[in-house]
Amino acid sequence: MNKLKILEWANNLIEQYEEYGTTVIEETSNDIQYCLDQLKIECDDLREEIKDLVNIDFKFHVTNLVKVKLTQYGIKELNKRDEELCELADLKNFDRSLIESQLYKVDELIDEQGYFTIELWRLMNVFGSYLYESHDMVFESEIIFLNEKVSD
Repeated sequence: MNKLKILEWANNLIEQYEEYGTTVIEETSNDIQYCLDQLKIECDDLREEIKDLVNIDFKFHVTNLVKVKLTQYGIKELNKRDEELCELADLKNFDRSLIESQLYKVDELIDEQGYFTIELWRLMNVFGSYLYESHDMVFESEIIFLNEKVSD
């Protein structure tokens, strides 16, 4: 039973209920259970199709955005990097406005779910030296690749 037919059937049932009252609901409880079972089967089938789609190779450009959940250590190290850049600018008498684009200001960039969004190459550039076995984690191990235009 496809979804459109199920929706049509449900709408028809609502109309009958409005016209005839509760006796229609009592008479059709088996039909309702049948439709729910059909929906479950369709959902299970869709889940399997999605699994097949997820397990595909894809191209992702290094300039595309990713999201990571920084650990407290990662936040500390990113803030430390920003401070060092500012100190270097002061030491060399650079105009601070010239390095503003290089600062991450991590507290401003973490979203309400706790994710830090950054281009993949910048993530590798900033945290690459921290990513080896037995080192403190700078971000949780899962990376979300944001759904952008796929590179050819």
